Amino acid sequence: MRYQLRPATDEDYHFFYHLQVAAMKEYVTQTYGWDDAVQERYLRRKFAEREHQIIVVDGRDAGVLEVKKTKDGVQLVNIQIMPERQRQGLGTAVIRDVL
Repeated sequence: MRYQLRPATDEDYHFFYHLQVAAMKEYVTQTYGWDDAVQERYLRRKFAEREHQIIVVDGRDAGVLEVKKTKDGVQLVNIQIMPERQRQGLGTAVIRDVL
């Protein structure tokens, strides 16, 4: 799977939020319950505090990657792929390249 990574900017927050809802809402609802206002505050803070990269396929945003460099190497903190791009090898390709 061919993809590109680009640094996330403030303008990417809406994609980030939409991705979180599309990929994680079901699981968050089952675990904690989903409250739009709580999630908005949490995700806005999470987005602002961390360095994310946007995964781009065919010119369209397809996911988010967060990698943290540590003194011991690299830590894959988060990877999320839009549901319509899942099960196509994209996540596997990104993780292989991180490794």
